[in-house]
Amino acid sequence: CNKIFAVEEPDFALLWVGVFAFSIQIFADFSAYTDIARGSARLLGFHLMQNFRHPYVARSPAEFWSRWHISLSTWFRDYVYIPLGGSRCGKGRAAFNVLFTFFLSGLWHGAQWNFVIWGLWYGVLILGYRLVHHVVPLQVREQKWLFPFQWAVMFVFINVGWLFFRETDFGYLWQYLRLSPAQVTMEEFTSAVYLFYLTVLYSLPIWLHHVEAMLPERWIWKGKEKITGNLLFAIQTSLGLLFFSCVLLFRSRMTSDFIYFQF
Repeated sequence: CNKIFAVEEPDFALLWVGVFAFSIQIFADFSAYTDIARGSARLLGFHLMQNFRHPYVARSPAEFWSRWHISLSTWFRDYVYIPLGGSRCGKGRAAFNVLFTFFLSGLWHGAQWNFVIWGLWYGVLILGYRLVHHVVPLQVREQKWLFPFQWAVMFVFINVGWLFFRETDFGYLWQYLRLSPAQVTMEEFTSAVYLFYLTVLYSLPIWLHHVEAMLPERWIWKGKEKITGNLLFAIQTSLGLLFFSCVLLFRSRMTSDFIYFQF
């Protein structure tokens, strides 16, 4: 991800592979150190709230924020959005409340325009989805065959938001948004596909964890009932050793701070 964003003039395909890699990087980075904090606190007898619940399976921006950085989103809901009146007021005021809340959430990350744009992006998305919900009946929206399309569209929106979040230079951001897929050569496309598959390979455990969250609960429990206690322990231990070995084998030789340490 960092190497791609260091390229001065990336093509369309390479740029969005870099954004996809950043979506993995920031989730793995942020949720991991949150889990470290929760686990360390648990050893001392403190129970901290869950901060991430498979955010990339979200099918709407509101659902995404109920799964991503839950401690922050609930704080803004309880101390900014609801005191402003929430949605229990006129439509114009309710829309302002949403935009103002996400404007402040952007500023919370830093006094830079890219964070403001990132915050407002989600405010606009939530208002847009509310409008769609008013037009499209619930029975139509909850058709199960539509779920993969809703997930894919939302994941694209999430990645657009990560581009706003990642690129702090407004000039480069405007340049990136003007890139056209029609200008990508076959060689550039092939290189981007290779990097995409490499990113998916490295992040496979994360995606498998998300896929599990998307499966019907009855399927998961039916599978668990067939596994005895000793066999489950053996599977968990084997997978733990496998993933730990992969960390040692494929780890980066360069060290870096957690991304969210700067906020």
